[in-house]
Amino acid sequence: MIKRARRAPNTGAGIGDIPYIDWALTTGRNYYFIPGRQEAGKERMPLLLRLKGDRAQQFLDGTFIKGKERRERWKASFQILCDTRPFKEKNSTVWVGTMATAEVVAAIQAGLATSLIEGVSLGRPLDTRALQHWLSNPMPKVKPSAKRGAMKTLSGTANPQAVVMGIIDDGIAFVHERFRKSGAPSKTRVENWWWQEGSMGNKAGIDALIALYTSPDGILDEDALYRHVGLMNYQHGSHKSVAWRAAHGTHVMDLACGFDPASQVDDRPIVCVQLPTEATADEEPGTLEFYGAYAILYIVLCAQAIAAARGVTSLPIVINWSYGLLSGPHDGKGWMQDFIQDMVDYCKNSGFDLRVVLPSGNSYLSRTHAQASFTFSGQVKELLWRVLPDDRTPSFLEIWLPSPLPTYPSSRLTLKITSPTGTVRTIKEFQATQYFDSLVGQYGRVVWSVPNPSSGRARFTLMAGATAEHVPYPVYNPPLLSPVGTWKIELTHTGGLSAGDIVHAWIWRDDMIYGFPLHGRQSYLHHADYNRLDGAGRDLEVDNSSLVKRVSTINSLATGPSTIVIGGYLGKESVMAKYSAAGAKTPAATPRRPDASTISEDSRVHRGRLAAGSRSGSTVSIGGTSVAAPQVARIVADNLAMLGPGDHAWVQSQPGVMIPQPERRGAVAIPLPPIVKLNRYEWP
Repeated sequence: MIKRARRAPNTGAGIGDIPYIDWALTTGRNYYFIPGRQEAGKERMPLLLRLKGDRAQQFLDGTFIKGKERRERWKASFQILCDTRPFKEKNSTVWVGTMATAEVVAAIQAGLATSLIEGVSLGRPLDTRALQHWLSNPMPKVKPSAKRGAMKTLSGTANPQAVVMGIIDDGIAFVHERFRKSGAPSKTRVENWWWQEGSMGNKAGIDALIALYTSPDGILDEDALYRHVGLMNYQHGSHKSVAWRAAHGTHVMDLACGFDPASQVDDRPIVCVQLPTEATADEEPGTLEFYGAYAILYIVLCAQAIAAARGVTSLPIVINWSYGLLSGPHDGKGWMQDFIQDMVDYCKNSGFDLRVVLPSGNSYLSRTHAQASFTFSGQVKELLWRVLPDDRTPSFLEIWLPSPLPTYPSSRLTLKITSPTGTVRTIKEFQATQYFDSLVGQYGRVVWSVPNPSSGRARFTLMAGATAEHVPYPVYNPPLLSPVGTWKIELTHTGGLSAGDIVHAWIWRDDMIYGFPLHGRQSYLHHADYNRLDGAGRDLEVDNSSLVKRVSTINSLATGPSTIVIGGYLGKESVMAKYSAAGAKTPAATPRRPDASTISEDSRVHRGRLAAGSRSGSTVSIGGTSVAAPQVARIVADNLAMLGPGDHAWVQSQPGVMIPQPERRGAVAIPLPPIVKLNRYEWP
């Protein structure tokens, strides 16, 4: 069993998600390792780690581990995902992933390798079935070379004939006709497919399945094929996205790279990755960054193989990942943002382009962000955090301070936190973790840490347990439930913050994902000055003096410097979709703004955009910035195919309409035509 390790008191150093790891192994254990999901005593914790390049070899070799046998187990535990050392010795990084055993987690928690680790991101655990698959046949298989897993640059002609389209999502109906070429039987355009908790396949294997399940009269039995690969295995109780009429990943993939099979398109080969179902559905401490990093590497490696098969040096790659997170630093220096940037740089140095397109997010009106500035020492500002009843997952609030760090033991900000039961805890910078307890045990805590020491930003993390049971528990092991209601947070400036410094607060995403069973309920922030509705009962889309803000609500995954970030607007009315998230009000401030926007809703009454349903011949309408991003991914690929830059500067330069609120719109709103030629109203 993975247990919490003893470690030194908080001194200001930090390596990413250690506070969340501590929570997952103590108070939040029953909500992280859900009873029955993994075999007791053999749990594995997904971790994505960033290592300092000049000391990475010491970590990978386990030089600090005593005993030859333990050291060998340590060395076998890690898989290199990205290694920038071949291109930049100074400030180089090595990214590794591991399904960490108790031994590995204990060593990291205890600080044995703290000086070698720049950061760690906690992933969501798989169930036993998916875990066994991952451990027995992990993808991709990175064979270490003299450069410890560096990817190879291929040789051949330099003129690209195609652009590889990478899709990371859930519910990918990969044999849909929009991803095939017509024939008898038809052939797939999907070169590689990987479901991270189960099956995988290449083009030859997919074509063989299509032939196997195609009747003599040319009809493909898609349901039978999906049952064959496990996507519709009803013996397993998890959610089956491709069984629904509308599947998010299928819709997104059609918008990015779907074509009529009769067009015989061959210059947009597809590599698609479906994230683990349980990891997508859960909202406990842990993100999808671990699986996203593996997915990006898998797409890049497959693209190199596709280029080799086509006899070219390399092919440009466009990856669309229509997912969003609310928490994190939002300054482009989170772990996933850094990983994407390192992969983009690595590919560029290897001789080919990688473009990653992300949505700006749908959280503009969600009340999950607040910000405050202070004008004098001793000033107090109050913020309310409302945790809802029947929330079967923990809730987390992060309060981020600006850089640089104060000199120990000075503190710029003191938090006085009153729980819904009246329990009061006070914490300042460099102070040890404070706990909230009830008669039956601990239900919450507040932690100060520095997740990324190189950024110089500190973070207070307030953690509250679930307010309802997730699954039935035995009487002898009841869950520790958090009280329902309002947490009052008083922020007192104790010196060191200038008038221009902003303290940001962001809540973790905890709402229901489309089609999945309801577990979490999104907590939200409140302030006395916040106005949610206007006099007619309509949603207000402008900020006032309230600490709770609509600006700076952008998807935290999308704040890196080279990612292409897209918002959504209403096509007929030419106004921003009311959910489309915003960057900072000031252009040069953090978090960054979207690069551009495109149509995510055809009109106020014609919701969403039309694209593929989960079965061939079907069309459904889905909205959100998730459907705006892949439309731009399509035109980025078109530009790369013409040897253009296809980067965020090129996207910003596209012709379009100038909708107000540039912090949401980006540089321009691009009126892209629909891919389904069906007039839902008279198009201008």
